[in-house]
Amino acid sequence: MEVEDQSEDDSDDTHGSDAQMKDDDSNDSPKNKSFQSGGNNSDSEIFRKTPEKSYLQEIKRRRSLHGDSHEKPFQQFVAVGSSPTHHTTEEKLFDECSAPNKMSHKSVSTSRLLAFCTFLLFVLFCWLCFCDNGGEQKCHNNQLDEFKSDFVSLKRDFANQSKRFWKILESATKSIIYKDSPSDPAVILLVASDKNLEKTVNCFIDNYVNLVIKFFNQSRNDVVRFDFIYSTDDPPALKMDIDKKLKHSFSSGSHVAVFEHLEWLAGEAAMMFHGYCDNDNAPFKRVIMLMTIYLQDIKSRNDKNTKVELDVDRINQEKDDYVEQLMQVLWADEIGEETIASLMSRIGNYKIFLKKEQDVKLSALKC
Repeated sequence: MEVEDQSEDDSDDTHGSDAQMKDDDSNDSPKNKSFQSGGNNSDSEIFRKTPEKSYLQEIKRRRSLHGDSHEKPFQQFVAVGSSPTHHTTEEKLFDECSAPNKMSHKSVSTSRLLAFCTFLLFVLFCWLCFCDNGGEQKCHNNQLDEFKSDFVSLKRDFANQSKRFWKILESATKSIIYKDSPSDPAVILLVASDKNLEKTVNCFIDNYVNLVIKFFNQSRNDVVRFDFIYSTDDPPALKMDIDKKLKHSFSSGSHVAVFEHLEWLAGEAAMMFHGYCDNDNAPFKRVIMLMTIYLQDIKSRNDKNTKVELDVDRINQEKDDYVEQLMQVLWADEIGEETIASLMSRIGNYKIFLKKEQDVKLSALKC
């Protein structure tokens, strides 16, 4: 019996050693060597390229092949070059495979942050521009409000003028003041019937010019004035003088020019206004050119002894065409009727008929 038991024990030992040798052989297989080495780059790349959800399945599959005894080499494979931690093998594998995704999320977050900062800078820039423009607009609005108030005062000071007078004057003035880039200059022809209105005319011009230069923050020295009653009889020289002074004044920033006693201006010299008062091609557009004419003094340039018989009723009715008829008498012999019609379309867009104001009122205005 003892012999049989011993033989059975030997048989068991033999089978055990055979099983152990098989296990050792299986452990020495290329598959296990590559698994245990932990330094195989191809396996590592395969592992890293495997989707995240399949890592746990891969762990279970390898454990089923090698048993729990191979957990330590497996941990070494996962944590090559790292110090031991309390994390499980699954956590280490998951952290390793999710590292690229974490970097991707970090990159996306950085891009979003940069986009948000760029948006904030854009909003800040727009706000600053709006504030600057708002400040300028507010200043401009204050100027317009002040102009309106001054214009009301002007109407009160010259209360004897007609509604038509003020309507035309206000429209002409606003076309320059309310627009930074008007399409054409404002040419105002101030019509007086005779010399009895001269004091009213001069007083009105002074007060109106003060209103305009106040809006543009200028002084009376910025206003260029011509009085043709004292002009030379040499039309070409006079034309050149007017052109030179207007260019210098308007180029220097002036917005107002005054031309008095247009009835004394030669037709050839008057042609200078053809360019400066053009509706589309005027060299200076944000300017007001105020001209005065006394109808009683209109006479033929060739026959200065012939005076025009004025139609008082038509003057009182403020008939624009009547003024053009008188201008034909003044310049027809020099420049022709067609040329006069073209010239009047430029200097006669805004005709206003002035009426006499009381002397007491003018004295109160220091005129």
